[in-house]
Amino acid sequence: MAKIVVSGIGVISSLGQTLEENRISLKNGVTGIVFPNSKRTKSTQFPFGEIKKTTTELRLNIDSKADEFLSRVEVLSKIAFQDAIQDANLTREDLESRRTAFISASTVGGMSNTESLYKDATENEKASQYIETYSPSTHLQRIVKHYKMKGPTSVINTACSSSANAIMLGAKLLQQNKVDIAIVGGVDCLSDFTIRGFNALGILTKTICKPFDENREGLNLGEAAGYLVLKRENLNSTRKKYGFILGWANTNDSFHSSALNEDGSGIMNCINQALANAEIKTSDIDFINAHGTGTGNNDLAELTALSKMFSKETLLSSTKSYSGHTLAAAGALECIFTLLALNHQEFYPSLNIENHLSINGYRASTVYKKFKSKYALSNSFGFNGNCISLVISKYEN
Repeated sequence: MAKIVVSGIGVISSLGQTLEENRISLKNGVTGIVFPNSKRTKSTQFPFGEIKKTTTELRLNIDSKADEFLSRVEVLSKIAFQDAIQDANLTREDLESRRTAFISASTVGGMSNTESLYKDATENEKASQYIETYSPSTHLQRIVKHYKMKGPTSVINTACSSSANAIMLGAKLLQQNKVDIAIVGGVDCLSDFTIRGFNALGILTKTICKPFDENREGLNLGEAAGYLVLKRENLNSTRKKYGFILGWANTNDSFHSSALNEDGSGIMNCINQALANAEIKTSDIDFINAHGTGTGNNDLAELTALSKMFSKETLLSSTKSYSGHTLAAAGALECIFTLLALNHQEFYPSLNIENHLSINGYRASTVYKKFKSKYALSNSFGFNGNCISLVISKYEN
């Protein structure tokens, strides 16, 4: 069966507006998490992984009608999408083909404008401009219309595992020969609506997050968009080959609506199925990009599972300590970061750890290093126990 190769990438996050800018931040251990300095959020007590430019400034980077209202999610998705298709050298014919799929993910969508929509509904007589952009699927619909795409499309919302599921679905469509190209990923942005929701759960920290620290206090929200262009290896004619999406699995922890079983059983089940799908062993994995949110439950459950499956020498980190938790975009963003690590043969360590959370002697690494690696694991876990693991490998002929 043909392998699934990544032939194009587009990404924008608090670490940078291009793939190379993101990589430089990762390599230099520079976090994008800061206290807000914009007027986009009313909260000043929490730090965020915020893209510094305003929506108006970012809009200058996309091709759209001047009078068309676009939410921040739509703008971010268009930037990453157009960078991905340009990177993969896709043509208009490619994009309009019924054999090209576009699978995206978002949890926030135009809900980032909830406050403005409410104000319009209570103060204005005419319909609000925010209504048309409210759905989490609007960003995909705009892109599909703009590029006249005719192939399979879908928007996935499984919370924090959403874009990892988009990657898996695109890979399966390719493997089953239902499409020849799959553009996959996700997008979410910061908003007061989201901040208040996560604050109500009591899992936001007022300091910079420190995943896998014994004294971790919670997560930092972030915003990002990331898309990958996938093809079957035997159909791949592009000069760029970032790596393979070698295996995957989606399972359900079936434990709690917003927590994982702390014995790690649900996570272990997911990872075991992903490794079996990739036809490799736990000993083949060189490093793990963990879900690693910095919350008490997640880090304990994940590290417990990993400590039972992998040797102490298997490198572990959470790149959410760089970008913050970007919700539906997290799976795609962290898959991209994992591909960067494999391409450049470098390991991006967890930031901010002062006192290691250690289970059976296994703990996250805090040291950047150059090293030889071929296989990596990227984990994404969503609410209601939706677990997904992606096995990613370095490109080799």
